[in-house]
Amino acid sequence: MFHEERLAIAEEFNDKPAERRACSNLGNAHVFLGEFEVAAEYYKRTLAISRELGDRAIEAQACYSLGNTYTLLRDYREAVDFHSRHLEIAQELGDRVGEGRACWSLGNAHTALSNHETALDFAQKHLEISKEVGDRTGQITAQMNISDLRSLLGIEDDSPRETNSNNSVATGNAESVHRSSPGSIKQLFNRKFSHSDAEKERPRLHLVMVQLKLGHRL
Repeated sequence: MFHEERLAIAEEFNDKPAERRACSNLGNAHVFLGEFEVAAEYYKRTLAISRELGDRAIEAQACYSLGNTYTLLRDYREAVDFHSRHLEIAQELGDRVGEGRACWSLGNAHTALSNHETALDFAQKHLEISKEVGDRTGQITAQMNISDLRSLLGIEDDSPRETNSNNSVATGNAESVHRSSPGSIKQLFNRKFSHSDAEKERPRLHLVMVQLKLGHRL
């Protein structure tokens, strides 16, 4: 594998930034191959190197990747741990976009753990940040998550709904993300078991790969 060769060269010359990039890329590649445990080990190396280099932004990205990978492994407690670390660093760096992603991911993970009240809190924070940064898809996704969680908690849904017909395309895109999001409310409670495990993982895997592309400076 090309990235393994890059890693070997980086290690030979003690080039830590290059080693970090190679480990990150190897983590991404193994996620794509469905080898999540291996991916997690490479992301942990990325995390360790980022700390050694004192690069908090890369450390945040590594935590985000680990959170996504443990979501794919259905180890939601570990996912919460790493997404919480990502959130903490994003807040420290003033990264509102990263903070919004962390809140969305934490909402999904807490939903998987049946911590619905905590999940609702994070969904509401995700909505607030999405509005602030102008993320239309994130805003609509957060609104749908809030609606689903309120329903699960038996709370009357008083969240505003979009009525402008010009938002129909954005709504359709948001619904697509919402249905495929790892640990999302509708997927967790309406999952169908008529397909193989590999087929069921495809939407989750696709979204996590998108998230990894968004979260990594290669």
